[in-house]
Amino acid sequence: MADDSCSECESLNHTFYLPQAAPNSCVWECRFHLYCPYDCDSRLIRLTVYLDGSDYKIKVELANAVGDTVYHRWIKDYGESKPGCCDLEDEELTHNLSDGDCDSSSATCLITRQLDTFGCHCMECEPCVGEESAAEYLVEIEGIVPKDPEDCADCADLDTLLDAGVVAVPCTACEAGGSPNCGFRYDHESAICSIDRVRLCIWGDDPWGVRISWCIRRVC
Repeated sequence: MADDSCSECESLNHTFYLPQAAPNSCVWECRFHLYCPYDCDSRLIRLTVYLDGSDYKIKVELANAVGDTVYHRWIKDYGESKPGCCDLEDEELTHNLSDGDCDSSSATCLITRQLDTFGCHCMECEPCVGEESAAEYLVEIEGIVPKDPEDCADCADLDTLLDAGVVAVPCTACEAGGSPNCGFRYDHESAICSIDRVRLCIWGDDPWGVRISWCIRRVC
């Protein structure tokens, strides 16, 4: 993917590994980019197996971090037959929605069940054949392009913002991750390619080590 910043949406052309959201649920999801809260597109990818009227369906959605605003969607309709959730391999879904800062209308979405040494887990999901599903699914998304490719030419000026120099102020908080131990930000007087802020936050309280996050703020 690529939007008018020519960078964030590229990361949505990706292979995602989705764990089951809750035991015995029919939802698998993963959140990403949580420490860059100012972008105008997706922060969550979610796979759902469900019954829609009399038709069984699988859908993949890209949404905001909370999950209540869906920007992109792909669906496969299995009619009145339950999908074999333990047999899905490179299963292609049909594009259904493109409503974000990126254009997903020509993108492809493939899903594959992930099996361990014991085969398919018996995760209870009623809309699946035998109510069995995998504990994790691999979702591959490719082919999303800028809504307006001409906007990308303007993004060469973004180097001006990133190389703005030492003019920086203390970062008081990175909203999506709480207050960092230390950080810096640079605010530009006018937006360049829809971006008016660059922020660097450093956390030293992460049990897995030091965590560093680069964030940009886009004017949505």
